[in-house]
Amino acid sequence: MDATTIRSLGLDPALRHGALVEGVFDFNDKVNLVETHIVASWETKGRTRGVLHAESTSTEIMDFCNWLVAQVAQRPYLQGVPIGVDWHPMSVFWGNRKAGLKLTFMMGYLCRALQTVGNPVIFIEPEEVRVAFGHSRGLSKDEVWESIPFYSDAVDPDERDALILAYLVAEGMRKVG
Repeated sequence: MDATTIRSLGLDPALRHGALVEGVFDFNDKVNLVETHIVASWETKGRTRGVLHAESTSTEIMDFCNWLVAQVAQRPYLQGVPIGVDWHPMSVFWGNRKAGLKLTFMMGYLCRALQTVGNPVIFIEPEEVRVAFGHSRGLSKDEVWESIPFYSDAVDPDERDALILAYLVAEGMRKVG
């Protein structure tokens, strides 16, 4: 990759569904999404209990996180690649409090494990995404998707969100580097 091409990761996590996506961006003239790959994704259909849920044990959560970290660790080209993670520290108070506590445990365990294998974690709150694209904090998710400066054929909302996080990380690396 040349100096204008940046590889980054984005993680849109939840207990019942989520995605970890790799994006390669070229910032030569304008931002161009060169390639994207789904590193991992998980989804629960309908009203079933889910991959993880409010009743998941700590061991089940750790096993899932270990699987997710292994998806990154087994790809040598992702070693050291920063990961933008959709996380707000007040998430514990949204919706089901018990599920919020499990998600908080999951995020702490997962992000520490990712850093341990060499992938820096950058937390990006949902409001920060909107502001980064010049929008008000109250803009809908669909309106944010329509405003992104690159094209992606990702139709899954978790994959789109993860790709946007990867882009923001790459944009930050471009500005620093």
